[in-house]
This record gives sequence, C-alpha cells and structure tokens, in this order.
Amino acid sequence: MKLRLNKILFLLLSITVLYGKNIKYANFDIHTLTIPKDGLLVNTGYLISNDNIDIFHLRDSSLGNSVSNLNGFEFEALYGISDNMMMGYRVAREELGYNSYTLTNTKNDIFFRYHLFDNKLAKFNSGVSIDIGFVNNTMDDLYLTNISDINSMAKRYFPGKNIYIKQEDDGRLKLYKGNQYSNLKYYPWIGLENTNDNSFYLRAISGFYKKDNYIDFFVGAKRTHIKSQLVANQELTHLASLNGYTLQKNLDRYENMFFGGISVACEIKNFILEGKYEYDLFQRESNLGYINSNHIIDLSLDYKLTKHLLVYTSAKVMLNQLNGQIPYLYNQYTQTTFDHKYGYAKFGFVYYFK
Repeated sequence: MKLRLNKILFLLLSITVLYGKNIKYANFDIHTLTIPKDGLLVNTGYLISNDNIDIFHLRDSSLGNSVSNLNGFEFEALYGISDNMMMGYRVAREELGYNSYTLTNTKNDIFFRYHLFDNKLAKFNSGVSIDIGFVNNTMDDLYLTNISDINSMAKRYFPGKNIYIKQEDDGRLKLYKGNQYSNLKYYPWIGLENTNDNSFYLRAISGFYKKDNYIDFFVGAKRTHIKSQLVANQELTHLASLNGYTLQKNLDRYENMFFGGISVACEIKNFILEGKYEYDLFQRESNLGYINSNHIIDLSLDYKLTKHLLVYTSAKVMLNQLNGQIPYLYNQYTQTTFDHKYGYAKFGFVYYFK
C-alpha cells in the first residue's frame, strides 16, 4: 500500500514548462527547431530512484558494487541567440548510492544548435540542425574508511591478489596478502581524487513536424577524456609497495562514443506525450570491452497549465546501468557491474520567458 501511495503521489507532483502551442518547447531538448530570438526557456527537475519510486522494477538490491539509490536536481536553460541559433546549458547535481557510501556528481553541459534549413512540404515540414557541445562530469573526492568498503575496492582493483584488512578481536588492524600480514599503526583509508570526464560532441538532427506532432532523428559522436586517481594513506601505500604492488593508480584514459536515436512528441489537447530512444556504441581500450553499448529510453507525460507553463512526469530506463551517462564510472575494475538495467524518475517544471 505504501509503495502504491508513493507512486500516485509521484504522478501528481510532476511538472514541466511549455511555450505557446508548439510542442517543440516540451521537456526533451533534442528537436530540429530552435526557440525564437531572445526567447528563454528554463526547465527545473528533481531526479529520484529508490524503493518507493522504482516504478519499472529495475533496481535489484541483491546486486553488490552497483548503483542503487539516486537523488538529484537538474536545471536547464535554452536561449535563442537568433532565429536560427540557440544555446543550451544544463547543470545537475546527483547523489548516487554505491555500496554503503554515496558518490556525488556534478554535470555541466553546454551546446549550440544551428538550424540549417526548413523544407516546407504539402503535408508536413522538415528541417536539419547541427549541435556542437561540451559536457563535464566531476565527482566530489571520495574517501573510504569502512573496512568492508576498503576490502571490496581492493578485491576489485587488485583481482586475484587476496589482499584485505582484518580487525582482530583485540582491536588491532592487520593488512593481509594471502596468509602473510603486516600490523597497521594507523587507521587506513582509500580514496578517489580528481575524478572527472570532459567530452566534446557533435550531433546532427533531422525532423518532420506538423501542428501537433514532431518526429526527430539524430546521430552523433563524442570524444571523452577521463581522469581519476586512486590514493591511500601513507602507511597503507608503503606496506603495499613492500608487498610488491602499487596502491596508488592513475586511471586516466580516452574513449569514443557513437550514438543515434529518435525523439517523438504528440500533443493531445492539454497533454503532450514524449518519447525518446537512443543507442550508444563505445570505442574503448581492449581491456575495457565488457559492456560496449547501451540502450536508453526516455518517456514523459506533460500537462500545459498555461501557454507558458507546463508540468511533467518523466522516466529514464537504461539497459546497461549508467554506461556513457557518467563516463568515469566505467573502468576496468567496475565494468562487470554494468550488465543490468537501471532507471530513475524525474519531475519538475519548464517556463518560457519572452
């Protein structure tokens, strides 16, 4: 009963913004058309995934070392530079549950869209646009002090070496490598510092649209530079080197992503139904090929409160967790956790200023 009531409350609270009678100003932002010159569109949303909002039953609490709860906020602004060009900026703050700790990610995405041309036909119009964009994800520095979490990370980052920390009954801490051990004088910690990714992308959009219906096809490519540093306290780092392995690691790398998909929207009286499908294909180093693709589905139900204001409920479903959504999460030690579905809900509002 509690789960059902939470789902109903979630559906009632959702909101987004729309301008005028054009569904090109709906929740999703991949459309061939641009907003008018000097127009400003803002979209504010709340992101959530937990046991109460798992409306697609995608979360599996039995899966260790994978993302569980998600909470966050997202703000997007679209501005019409000219009748054929607009810019978009999106910032999001996301808290991701991972084992017993929380990863905090900040996303900044900026793009420019140029509408190349319109082709007015008898029954519908068509057009082509080009996007050029940059996106950054940055994780707050993370430090693990829980022995269980440290052992879990050591098992994943040093497979087959049987390295772990054990606290004896008398309270002493020991670092084990197989049957051999070293006494620890200081409480250990392991961390990830300077973790971020920077991507440049190019996207082409071609669409067909009538008064109340829009269909847009898009293809693109993205080049990403990922940076991350595995660190530990001085004593743990020194003992690790004496045992023949390097605890501090540089996880920097590059990857390419090629993507394509379709975005549709249909207006029925005061409601707008939106759907988007995207297929991502990754080009990575040979030791990172466990999951090299992702299928992403976005759905949104919007309701126009006024000609300037719209409210929405939306959901995102991913076949392979957050693969490609936050690139630094995927590396040679975590890639085996990406072979299951994940999803989250979003609700918020959009408003158009003119």
